[in-house]
Amino acid sequence: MANIIETTDPQILAEMNEEIQTLHYDLYPDVFKPYNFELVEQAFEHFLKDSDSKAYIAVQDDVPVGYILFKVKDSIESAFKYSSRTIYVDQVLVLENYKGAGIGEQLMDQAYAFAREHEIDRIELDHWSMNLTARYFFDKHGFQYYNERMYKELSK
Repeated sequence: MANIIETTDPQILAEMNEEIQTLHYDLYPDVFKPYNFELVEQAFEHFLKDSDSKAYIAVQDDVPVGYILFKVKDSIESAFKYSSRTIYVDQVLVLENYKGAGIGEQLMDQAYAFAREHEIDRIELDHWSMNLTARYFFDKHGFQYYNERMYKELSK
């Protein structure tokens, strides 16, 4: 079991992010940039400045082995939709050497606990279609598809 700890340290997150950024770059090199520690650290710093954003790390034997980032989103009512309050999971990562040990479940449990504590009854997230590990993980956690995005490349 890992310890789940809230963090505001963009450096820890940026160091762990290399694995997932590299995977995304390998899967979608026309969309994702190669990993750049300084830029990723700045992005996490910006994310963490938002008071509605939360970051938790999983620590096992004093080593950070995963993280979850999420944001509380309030949507106002419109002519088309009711108002809502949700948690949007921006990123969840477990380092490759620690997968299969229940750490991802612990990180998701942290988001569920936060939601219950703040009386939020909906958690949303998305994943890239070719990231099958993410697809299976979220399926296992009971997430359902409700909105699918599509694209078409136009010739240049």
